[in-house]
Amino acid sequence: MRAICESCGNDCIAKVVDNGIGSYEYWGSWGTDVRLAVESNCCDADCIDEKGNIITVDDVEEYEAAEKDYYMG
Repeated sequence: MRAICESCGNDCIAKVVDNGIGSYEYWGSWGTDVRLAVESNCCDADCIDEKGNIITVDDVEEYEAAEKDYYMG
């Protein structure tokens, strides 16, 4: 999958990052906040594809699964 940094316009690597706050406590209840997002490796900005669409976490996971199937048989 070709990824383009929305900030600088250069080709980049789309990485999935967790922008959540992690574990927390709220009125005696414990939880974990996970907010997955796709960011470029150069500017930490959104990544877009050749058509100008923002690349989502689902897009990256589908691409990685297809690559794994292709190479692993």
